[in-house]
Amino acid sequence: MILTIRERRRGRVPPETDYTDCVGGVNVAFAFTCHGRTRRSRGASFSAPLLSAPFFHCRRGRPVDNESALQAPRELQETGVAQLIVSISGIRGIIGDGLGPREAVRFGLALGTHLAGDVAQPPSAVGGSQPGAAGPPPAAGPRSPQVVLGRDSRPSGPMLAAALQAGLLAAGCRVVDVAVLSTPGISLMVRHLAAAGGVIITASHNPPPYNGIKMLSPSGMALSRQAGQAVADLYAREAFAEVSSDRMSAVESRDDGAAVHVERVAALVNADAIRGLCLAVAVDAVNGAGGREMSMLLGRLGCRMTMINGDPTGRFGRGAEPVPENLGDLGRAVRDSHAAVGLALDPDADRLALVDETGRAIGEEYTLALAARHRLTQQAGPLAANLSTSRMMDDVAAEAGVTLHRTPVGELNVAEAIIANGCVIGGEGNGGVIDPRVAPVRNSLAAAALILDMLAARRMTLSELAAELPAYAMVKDKAPLMWHSRPGCVASGPSAQPRAAVPHTPAAVFAAVRNHFRGADARVDERDGLYLAFDDGWLHVRASNTEPILRVMAEAADDAKARGWVAAVKAIAADRIM
Repeated sequence: MILTIRERRRGRVPPETDYTDCVGGVNVAFAFTCHGRTRRSRGASFSAPLLSAPFFHCRRGRPVDNESALQAPRELQETGVAQLIVSISGIRGIIGDGLGPREAVRFGLALGTHLAGDVAQPPSAVGGSQPGAAGPPPAAGPRSPQVVLGRDSRPSGPMLAAALQAGLLAAGCRVVDVAVLSTPGISLMVRHLAAAGGVIITASHNPPPYNGIKMLSPSGMALSRQAGQAVADLYAREAFAEVSSDRMSAVESRDDGAAVHVERVAALVNADAIRGLCLAVAVDAVNGAGGREMSMLLGRLGCRMTMINGDPTGRFGRGAEPVPENLGDLGRAVRDSHAAVGLALDPDADRLALVDETGRAIGEEYTLALAARHRLTQQAGPLAANLSTSRMMDDVAAEAGVTLHRTPVGELNVAEAIIANGCVIGGEGNGGVIDPRVAPVRNSLAAAALILDMLAARRMTLSELAAELPAYAMVKDKAPLMWHSRPGCVASGPSAQPRAAVPHTPAAVFAAVRNHFRGADARVDERDGLYLAFDDGWLHVRASNTEPILRVMAEAADDAKARGWVAAVKAIAADRIM
């Protein structure tokens, strides 16, 4: 894989330089880094098969030695390395250090051009024989696609939304602005309005410095790989078809997205039965986009609600991910209000974690397992979940006598499996429940409604319902993605020895892990990194779709065994980044 950077300086185009420093075998589609702030990388164009390529990066002006190019967000800020990550999960970056209005305008133009079906020619083919010279793009066609635009509550959201809106309008799109709304709410509005597509400004569970751009198809699902590739290619070539002012439309603003979403979700369950219990529910909305919609849904279902971190300021009152270590305040709210359940959202409200009536966070994995088990009492049918989701889903499927379809990690992968196999429900073990009756995306409101419906139907506590599922120990960890290939690198310590060149690819880590467990008689799945299924558990090592890290997950009946598998992988990974 070669990343070609063409730097344009005041109309002067120097000879092209090729940089090859790729990391293969990764589910992440595209990432690049450039030294300096965003302003230093202006004018750079990137030519590569973006949405089918492995994870790769470059530094401006020279090949990368990988010592500090891909690290955690704090290190990224400290080293001044700008970054943009493009994958099937969308586009994410750090605001002011890789992602800003310039990128948003270009993605708006690229998506608008794609939707209008008018692909401009590459600059070298339009404006004569001068290298890089560009003439005017061809005139846009008669189509005027409608695009739904919404965002989560991050402070950078209005800036990115305005810039992206400008790009869409310039490409001749009719923009429907639904403002701050959950990701599933925006997805549903695309379907509700029969729009040509949608755009969500969100970084989901990523830390506050991040934001992102997620593009939707007319089905409300993330863009297919083929469509995403087309948009990415237009973005890279700056091959935009802009329209004249007489073909630009005024932006339409709508504030009914929350109501449309709540009504659709409430119809999934026995609302009268839930209202009859008058359940007390505590909610932690993490100051994100979902607090209003969840409040409306609980009111519609007759619940008594206690809300914390409900104002959509984007200044998160706790860690962005709804994991147990971030849910202490919600646990206290559950106990103080004598609630039957606590509901924890992430910033764009596509994930839901549960806290039981004692104030104990039971873990994200239980959300999908419980919701799926209850959904199967409404309608029998196949299920879908990704490889990293708990084996509780296998038990739920076996109990009901239905098929469970496993997919690579990524919402799009699961959603495609749901549609292809006619699944009644699916999702991911991060608390992401996909109910296709609403929209083919993760949906915290649909998950909450199913859990409340289950409480009403079974007349049991949440802890009792969770205890009915088999108990497994799951360990989720991560390792940084940093590689080098310099010969003679010396390990630290008194016994330091010269080291041979180490392949700087996640594939090298996967191969070493597979070799380490070669005697374990495991079933191997390499669709998404390396997945090893043992008789008594599983181990999954993969590159994240949304962060420059290696995710390491394991599940077994015994906690020590799962932790041992993860520790072995982390040691192998560390050996390759020393």
